[in-house]
Amino acid sequence: MKKNPNVRHALAANMSDAAGNTVFDDALGILVVVTFGFTTADIGLLNALGSISFLLLSVPTGVLVDRVGPLKTLLGTITAKTLVVGVFFALYAAGQVGVLGTMVAVTLIGMLTVVAENAQVTLVPLLTSDKALISRTVAKLAAADRVIGVVFPALAGIAISTIGGVATLGLAVALFALTLVLMLRLYLSDKAARDAAVVYADGEQAPELSDIAPGTVWQEFTHGFKVIAGNRLLIAVVLMNAVGNIGYAIGDSVETVLVLRNLGLSPAFYGMLGTLAALAGMFAAVLSVKVTDRFPTKTIYTVGIFAQTLSAALPLCAYLLPAYGAAFMIAFVVAWTLTLTLTNIAGYTYMAQSVDSGSLGRASAALRMIAMGCVPFAAFGGGYLGTAFGLIVPLVVWPALTLAAAGVFIVLTAGAGGRNRAA
Repeated sequence: MKKNPNVRHALAANMSDAAGNTVFDDALGILVVVTFGFTTADIGLLNALGSISFLLLSVPTGVLVDRVGPLKTLLGTITAKTLVVGVFFALYAAGQVGVLGTMVAVTLIGMLTVVAENAQVTLVPLLTSDKALISRTVAKLAAADRVIGVVFPALAGIAISTIGGVATLGLAVALFALTLVLMLRLYLSDKAARDAAVVYADGEQAPELSDIAPGTVWQEFTHGFKVIAGNRLLIAVVLMNAVGNIGYAIGDSVETVLVLRNLGLSPAFYGMLGTLAALAGMFAAVLSVKVTDRFPTKTIYTVGIFAQTLSAALPLCAYLLPAYGAAFMIAFVVAWTLTLTLTNIAGYTYMAQSVDSGSLGRASAALRMIAMGCVPFAAFGGGYLGTAFGLIVPLVVWPALTLAAAGVFIVLTAGAGGRNRAA
């Protein structure tokens, strides 16, 4: 099949954008504990501010992208990201950043990330008319995000330990600047994608918001939810993505404190955990191609949810048996990353293959709103529980919630296949 250079540029821009997000987020996660002395409640609030936009803006952004065009939206969003992170980097280097400035920056980056992720998926059908390439490209976007999400935390942890926080934040600025260069190149080279609005599966162009009749605005907003609701396995996939994100949010609010304070391990060890997660994530990403081809999505998720429950219990074991805490945390990052990478890629691949390309952008927006909309509450709740009642409480809630979700998944998917198509 002939390769499409604009698709390659879009994938490269997506990867550098995801890398910039990850380096910035993880560097900040370490710096706020080491520099500002954040408690788990503070970290939970910070994570909540960074992810609240997924709840509030995902669906409206999906409709907005249809009006402005995904390529123009991406160009503007990446420009704004580069400016926000660049200003934060300059202020931090000058010693002028406090708690409030950090929370404002995280909130702004969260808002811009929601817009960018919606536009990235919607852009793909405008770069190629090959339906097979569209599905594979959207799946690659999801896979790349997942791999970047485990590769670059290692880089952030190691960078902070070796070259310091200022230089690490500078690396995030450089990654966003690279993304901006790639987006400019794509913008200038693909006039059709630059000028086009989204074209639905029936061949009709997406309407301008001002042209949508009052009675149909709600239909535009709810279309993605209806697509998901019409496919039981897709409902279950969205549920498990949400539960995985809830667990990740709870863990992210307490893991840094658990490793650096309770277990007394070093930032270098924290960075090493990211390195192990990176290796596990890359292995899982490579393995996912064979796994998704060989096994139905339902089977992958059924095995994955129980493996996820066992993995989520390992930080609790580290807390209860601190003498073996390092070993438990190593086992946790490897098992957790393997499981979530395989299931997430399988889920996004299933959505890309089962949802019509004309509905994919809005369905993806709906998935993100559901799967990510719960993260702010989980992040703040996990941090609050850790501060108010001790780390053991969120560490118990995490695997217990995952186990309960496993039962719900089994009920939802009873009789459901893994290769049906959503309209």
